Order: sequence, then structure tokens, then C-alpha cells
Amino acid sequence: MQKQDVKIRYTDPVTEIPLRSDLEKSWNLVRERYDKISYILFDPKDATLINAFYGYTIGDEVLKYTAKTLKNVFEEDPGFPQIYRFGGDTFIIITEISPEEAFNRLHYLRQYFSLYPFVPPVGKPVQISFAAVILGVDVKKVIPEELLWIAERALIELKNVSKEGIEIVTEKWMERLYKKRESLKL
Repeated sequence: MQKQDVKIRYTDPVTEIPLRSDLEKSWNLVRERYDKISYILFDPKDATLINAFYGYTIGDEVLKYTAKTLKNVFEEDPGFPQIYRFGGDTFIIITEISPEEAFNRLHYLRQYFSLYPFVPPVGKPVQISFAAVILGVDVKKVIPEELLWIAERALIELKNVSKEGIEIVTEKWMERLYKKRESLKL
């Protein structure tokens, strides 16, 4: 496989950021680089409504705007991707900052999106709101697939309580979700 084919395979064509499959592929690099990370699952609201009202072209532009803003807020090293497109409109963020600092940056991001909404060529500005969960993890002790499963379940629980919000997933919360995962194994 040629290098260009790999880039096409592991880079989202809309946002031009790496896909989740790239994170899985490079998890050993994450382990070499970091001891502890904040693993963030970031889920913007209303992508379906934006696509329905404005069309997919504008919906893609909103995703690009969101990805660019996430990179500006979270990427400390442009040579090492830290923002990944999970699928649909959801993003994964890997950062070495503490969960508390990640919470503060997400709070800043909420204010930023409020002050600087996406402005489409026609129609009203699009306010980007989101739900996000932050997991503080020791990268040597986790399996990426399990980490993603835990983050997804925590995000689902958060969104069941509130469509928007930012939560740090506590150790107790993670333990409960790990137990739930273990009970589902055959």
C-alpha cells in the first residue's frame, strides 16, 4: 500500500483529521509518549438538524469548523495528532493535561462557540453546543477498545441526564462501567 493510500484510509475526508482507526493503529506511540492522559469523547449536538435544515454541505462546514476549533484548543504538538474523528459528528481528544484542565478547556470552548458561532452563507448563525466526558487514564493500564467503550457508555449516561454537559468520569464511575462490561461478556 502506498503512503498516500494510508493517509486517505486513516484521514477523514471532511475534517482532514485522523480517524479513530488511526488512533487504534498508533496507540503504542501514545503509550511511548505519555504516562497519563485525559481521554475526551466530544459530541456536538444537533448535527442531524443542521444537515436537515441547511443541507450536508453546510453540515460538513460545521464539522470542519468544530474540528479546527478543537485542534486550536487541544493540540499542543501539531506533529502528533491528538484529535480524531470517531464517527458521525463525534470526536476523540487525547491530551496529556489533567482532567481538571481538560474540563476548563471544554468550558472555554463552550464560551467560545457561544461568542463565535458558525455563520453559514445563508440563514442564522449556528450555535454549537456539545456533551463531553473526560477520562483520566494511565495509558499503560488500558486497552483502547475498552477505554472507548467506557467513554461511550459514560457519554450515553450523561446525555440521558442532560443533552449538553461536561463531566469528568470518576474512578468509581469507571469501575461501575467496567463491571457492567464484564457482566456482558460471554
